[in-house]
Amino acid sequence: LTLLENPEIGEEALIAAGSVVVPHTKIPPRVLAAGSPAKVKKEISGAALNWIKMGSETYIGLCRSYLGGDYKILG
Repeated sequence: LTLLENPEIGEEALIAAGSVVVPHTKIPPRVLAAGSPAKVKKEISGAALNWIKMGSETYIGLCRSYLGGDYKILG
């Protein structure tokens, strides 16, 4: 993912891996954007939106655990 100058990414929007968000692009809330340049592919709602919210919360929790040293190195 590459974000160039002053993009505006809406709340709960999802930008696909490998996408390039060119300068001054506005991505609306709750959409999937992909490509180079990134373009809106579809709206996200219902169960898909709930999965994204849950996954984001889990990922943030894992990051906080790691940064706080709350993990064990196995091996």
